[in-house]
Amino acid sequence: MKSFILIIIFITPVHHILHSQPKNRREFRQVHIEVAGPGSLCSINYDFRTTGRRSGFGFKAGIGGTPLGVLGKSCNQGGLLTIPFGFNVLSKGKYAQFEWGGGAVLPFVGATKVYCGDNFKYGFFSDATDIYYYIMAGTRLYAKESRIVYRFFISPLFQKDFPVKFWGGTSIGMKF
Repeated sequence: MKSFILIIIFITPVHHILHSQPKNRREFRQVHIEVAGPGSLCSINYDFRTTGRRSGFGFKAGIGGTPLGVLGKSCNQGGLLTIPFGFNVLSKGKYAQFEWGGGAVLPFVGATKVYCGDNFKYGFFSDATDIYYYIMAGTRLYAKESRIVYRFFISPLFQKDFPVKFWGGTSIGMKF
């Protein structure tokens, strides 16, 4: 229920912002395949600007996942499915832009549950289904005369009752 309420709180302002833009000033859009980002081991994200140009305020949302036990101990088998969403701000630049932002990730576990015992220590991406939050800073590089976009970033992750996990990632995407 908590996850559903957070999704509604996020989607409502995005819907209003998108529909308040004139038709000839639509958002600048990109799709990224991200490795080791906030959305877990691998994710696909849709990124768009609300300003109608490449720089400025925008939102991103996606879907990601990782096999359990890859990035931490897990006594269960299966995978962790995540839905990362957040905001970001891009600086002006022709071939390189500074990016910063933040957001939340809703994890959903698809696993075969087994009893782990009381002495088992969980990792950050183990079996936990708590929402975790992230902040990020990085750069976007645009290839000349191409629609390809490269991203490199650091992205600390914060989760309840767990120390900060210093994280970073890279992605390749396409603008359209």
